[in-house]
This record gives sequence, structure tokens and C-alpha cells, in this order.
Amino acid sequence: MSEGGMVERRNPYLILGVPFGAPREEATRAFLRRTKSLRRLGAAGHALHTDLTGALKEIEDRPEPADAAMTPYRVPADPDLERAIGTGVFSPPPETLPPDVVPRDLDDLRAAAAHEYLRHLVRLRAQRLGVPAP
Repeated sequence: MSEGGMVERRNPYLILGVPFGAPREEATRAFLRRTKSLRRLGAAGHALHTDLTGALKEIEDRPEPADAAMTPYRVPADPDLERAIGTGVFSPPPETLPPDVVPRDLDDLRAAAAHEYLRHLVRLRAQRLGVPAP
């Protein structure tokens, strides 16, 4: 319960990741898709499963047509808004490195990545151990 004794209401469409007014079949598919990987999350997965189940139930119990319902509060959204058109500040073109910078062989790249990771692990270990006593 939130302040004032009112139950917090969450938008079931946002929880399931479907557009407002999506048919029950689409909500069910979204529910099944999202619950597939929850078992390996343990207790956190159980809580998410509870949220998804509640959202699906709320969509199944809604009046028809969906627009007849006064809740949940909704804001018109343009699903194409997040898709960039062309290049710009939020959608820069890919950067290519000159050929002399790129390792010539995949094995060289793997070795360089392994060495960098090893340096990272050594730094982390050194931070935990601290400075040796004289």
C-alpha cells in the first residue's frame, strides 16, 4: 500500500511490454516469452513472475473495448520514436579504424583481450591485498 491507504496501480501493458489495448492473445504471448527465463533468477524471478501474472490477469479482466476503461493512466506514445532516421547525435555512423590499427589476425585480437583482462584481474587483486608490509 502507498501513502494514504491507496493501492499502487501499475500499468499492466508496460509490465508485459505490449501496446495499450493489445488483445489478450498478444498479452499471453508476451507473458510466456517473459516468464521463460525467470526460473534461473530465483527469488527475484518469483517476484517478477508475480508481477507478470498480475498484469496478465488485469488485461484479461479489462472491459471490452480497452478504451472504455478509465485506468490505467496512459500517455500516447509513438513506437517509431526510438527508431533513428539517418545519422545524428543519437545515431552516429559507425567508425572504422584505419587498417594499420586493426589487428591482422583474430588470434592477435583474442590474445590482446586476454592480456587486458588479466591486467584488470591483477589490478583488482592488488586493490584487495593492499600495499605489502616492508
